[in-house]
Amino acid sequence: MKVLITGGSGYIGSMLVSELKEDKRIEKIYVIDIKNPKFLWKPNEKIKFINKNLVENWEEEIQENIDVIVHCAFHLRRPFWPWQLKKHLFENYFGFEKVLEFANKNNTKKIIVLSSIAVYGANKENDLTKPFKEDDELKEKIYLYGIEKIKMEEQAKKFSLKSKTKIIILRLASVTGPFAQNIYKKGGLLKFLKNISPFIFLTNEKSLRQYVHEDDVVEALKFFVFNDLNENLEIFNIAPPTFIYFKDIAKILKKKTIFIPYGLAKFLFKFFWYISFGKIPTSPGSINSYTFPIFVDGSKIKNLGFEYKYNSLDAFLANKGKYLFTPKS
Repeated sequence: MKVLITGGSGYIGSMLVSELKEDKRIEKIYVIDIKNPKFLWKPNEKIKFINKNLVENWEEEIQENIDVIVHCAFHLRRPFWPWQLKKHLFENYFGFEKVLEFANKNNTKKIIVLSSIAVYGANKENDLTKPFKEDDELKEKIYLYGIEKIKMEEQAKKFSLKSKTKIIILRLASVTGPFAQNIYKKGGLLKFLKNISPFIFLTNEKSLRQYVHEDDVVEALKFFVFNDLNENLEIFNIAPPTFIYFKDIAKILKKKTIFIPYGLAKFLFKFFWYISFGKIPTSPGSINSYTFPIFVDGSKIKNLGFEYKYNSLDAFLANKGKYLFTPKS
């Protein structure tokens, strides 16, 4: 089997390449990324690295048919300046469009696309007793990350109507674990809560995160690399049936909580976004993702025989997993 992984030098991509390179069923791995690999793997006879942006001409460097594409590449953080934002949007959209066109021309059997539970929208009316399922309406209207993932899914759906290539969309909960926190040094909200802020700021008693362990994400990706589905398009939430309230995170970290009214917090998020020219990641809509819960039902994949090994607390604590100690490249 020949596999193409976009964004293979990134967080999830690095782990997936590392896992697949050890699998005898994988004959060749092509990796496309704008950054050189830093963790877990190096180019060799089995792994061909293409150091390009997806919007560039990379197709000619792959001279054989690809069986499976795993699309991990995605600009996550919203840039501040308008010209940077335009480039960001173009590369996310057109880069994926080129991947789809490549798959169609080369008769690729399957594309696995990483999406996010952010597509459901962090809204006040979200109900923890009714976790989101894959066929629920996608309601994100403000937070760019969620909006872009919705558009990416729409691209994939349109493609699936005209191509024989099967599409599998995985909506991931917040991914973390020992590799993210101890080796890759991934930033974001979790790093802020654990390592930077002396307090846990609460804007809602129901503020929470549904974490999924990085090992479970990689195992889910491998599961779909090697297992075929009947439908042209399938969507799966990837999340354990657990979550952690921010107030409980405070107890775990032995930090005090400070309650800030939502209106004030919204103003502060906007203020810090503009005063820092976007260096503080409090972009438009992010206050909602901090305040209102997104809790999903991730059991659909279990019906196919997949089992989650870790819960949200395991992922958050990052004291269990394959990458607890630095693996060799």
